[in-house]
Amino acid sequence: MEDLTSNNDLVMVADIEVTEVEPGRTMLQMKGTGADRSDYRIELHLEVPMDRTTRTALGELLAQSDLRVWRSVKNTLKSRRLRLKRAAKKA
Repeated sequence: MEDLTSNNDLVMVADIEVTEVEPGRTMLQMKGTGADRSDYRIELHLEVPMDRTTRTALGELLAQSDLRVWRSVKNTLKSRRLRLKRAAKKA
């Protein structure tokens, strides 16, 4: 797996310690606290249903994990908003 920490094209958005996982039939909802002390909720939607054993196993595994969210440096949130505004004006 590629080491994303050495990729200069990406910036870390959040580093989250998962504290709770609520497994559903086709979704896992994770809650946690970020390094910035903010509360986060992450939803992982699957295209296939999970049986009870799989939900339990994944829930237990993810409840003991940390998540890091990265995004491209090239596309800042501000530039994306400007593009959306321009596109809305043209429509």
